[in-house]
Amino acid sequence: MRYKTTIEIICDATDKEDAFHTAGEYLRSACDSGVDMKCRTVSLNAHRMLRCGALSMAILLCFSAFLLRTVSSGEADHVEPRGVRVAQTCTVVPELKTKDTDAFKAQWKEKKQEAILDYLKN
Repeated sequence: MRYKTTIEIICDATDKEDAFHTAGEYLRSACDSGVDMKCRTVSLNAHRMLRCGALSMAILLCFSAFLLRTVSSGEADHVEPRGVRVAQTCTVVPELKTKDTDAFKAQWKEKKQEAILDYLKN
């Protein structure tokens, strides 16, 4: 089994180079005073499982947020658009100007009259 060891060395130094030199001397056992060392060892399996678990939880959280945003008030079939809301407006379509038969024009006028009557009833 593989392990990950993290070593933290704390020492008094004047700059970065001096701290690096002191840490190297301490690890070579050349100096013993003025240096504190903290060591932590964990299994790589636990580290990998923690990393994969965090990634899985992040993906699950994003998916559930998307799902909750999509489903509005418990109705999965009806999603209202998120835009500028304008009051309902109705228009009357002008007569169709074609060179087709008179029967087609008569049907068009009947449908137009029915649409106008339905609108007025509501």
